[in-house]
Parts: sequence; C-alpha cells; structure tokens
Amino acid sequence: MNNKILGHFLQATNDVFQMMFDIEFDFSTPMKAKSLHYEEGQICAEIALLGDIKGIITFRFNADTALDLVEIMSGMKINEVDEFVKSALGEIANIISGNALTALSQEAIIGDLEPPMIITQSKKLEKNDNVHITVVDATSDIGTMNFVFVEENQ
Repeated sequence: MNNKILGHFLQATNDVFQMMFDIEFDFSTPMKAKSLHYEEGQICAEIALLGDIKGIITFRFNADTALDLVEIMSGMKINEVDEFVKSALGEIANIISGNALTALSQEAIIGDLEPPMIITQSKKLEKNDNVHITVVDATSDIGTMNFVFVEENQ
C-alpha cells in the first residue's frame, strides 16, 4: 500500500486509540505478504475502500484484546464475543477509517468506505497480480492487533 495512505491509517489508529482508550501503539515495519489466513479466535473488522483508494483494510484482534477494548469502551464487564462486541469493533474500525480518509482528502486523495464486515471464522486470501497484501503489527499495553491492507491495482 502506498506509504502515504498507510501512514494516515496508522496515525488515525493512534489518534483514535489515544483519545478513546488512552492507549498508544508501537507499529512494526510494514511487511508484504504472499497470503493471509484469518484464524478461528480472531475478530476481524474489514472495511472496503472505494474511490482513489481501492482495496480493503482489516483490523485484526485476538479475542482477549477485543474483549478488553470493548470493556474499556463500554465500562461494562464483557465475557464473550457477542454481537455487542462485534458492533463495537466495527465502529472503532469505522471511526479510524473515516479519520484517515478525511486526512487523505486534505491531500486530494478522495475515498469512501463501506460499512464494516465482522469476520470471526477462518478465511484465507492469496496474493495475485491484481492484489497486494501489506501487514503491520501493533503492540500496546492492552495487547496486540494487526492491520492488513489489501490493495487492488489501479
């Protein structure tokens, strides 16, 4: 993924998590991937990007991190990944993506997004000539997550 676009998504992530949860992430160096496998026990909020940016961004959490985030967000004790948790994670992904697209619009990169899709089952994606996969790991005091950017050739 274009480093400028990727940078805006990572900055938006840090801004949103700092504001909502008082959490700051350390990001790994972006890594190209040949394939991608979402495993059982992970919760993925996937958002399709449209406009000047064509592709998908996925926010991938392990269950413990997801539950802790939603517990902080809601102020309630959360014990299982249910529809409330899935909805909350989708909303976090939506806020981050919207903030990133707003920042990108200031640089004349116009994008839109579709509503988040929550994935909790196993899924595999292979790189091909039309798709490039970039993965960035993120660590914080609350746990780990990662970002998967699937960019379509334009």
